Amino acid sequence: MAQDDGIDVVFHVAESDADHTYAGLQMLSVVCLEAGVDAKPMSVGSGIAAHRHGNPVPNRVGLRPICNEMRSQITLLQNPSTTSLRDAYLYYCTQYQLKPNSDIRATLSTEQGAYDLQSLKLDGNFVGNNGILPLVEVLRLSTKLQELSLPNNGIKNAGVEWICDMALSHPSLTCLDLSRNRITLGGGKVLHELVLKNSKIVSVDLSCTKIDSKLLERIMQRAAANAEQK
Repeated sequence: MAQDDGIDVVFHVAESDADHTYAGLQMLSVVCLEAGVDAKPMSVGSGIAAHRHGNPVPNRVGLRPICNEMRSQITLLQNPSTTSLRDAYLYYCTQYQLKPNSDIRATLSTEQGAYDLQSLKLDGNFVGNNGILPLVEVLRLSTKLQELSLPNNGIKNAGVEWICDMALSHPSLTCLDLSRNRITLGGGKVLHELVLKNSKIVSVDLSCTKIDSKLLERIMQRAAANAEQK
């Protein structure tokens, strides 16, 4: 227990991000606690994932390895070559129990097996966090995709993580525009990890987001370095 102001204490903190609540470990000073941070003493094994070395890892965007935990709850399309991008999108909307976005639906090809989408631009289409889930499954199938532009779509940190989970292993994606979305520190961290691990990503537009300026600069610098390596 802390006895003096300024001493850091480990607390178990819950943080809500509209669609999800994240629980994890966080260092808080007594000053923070007096300011009204909602915290409770940490209980081992509550809301945390065990690291392979036994150290607790917060289950929170930006503090855990990039993942899409929602994929484990659906059945993946077994024979994508026999369907179209539009039908694949509708299939995954059903899997995630979401209403299809009319603009996304209209944009996608109806030709069977034609996964040659090279650019997808959706500005202000109200895709939202959950709407990202079926979309990223379509983008996984679109192996020729080079540009993904989703400005002003109400995307938050969880949605950014799902995009990055797809983009980490995408064979051709180079440009990503997530400007004017509600992205904060956690989303910035996973985007930084993306540009570090996937050197194909050479352009990331994050203007008008809430990512810390120093972290934003590191993301931009790494993307520029990736471009120079090409």
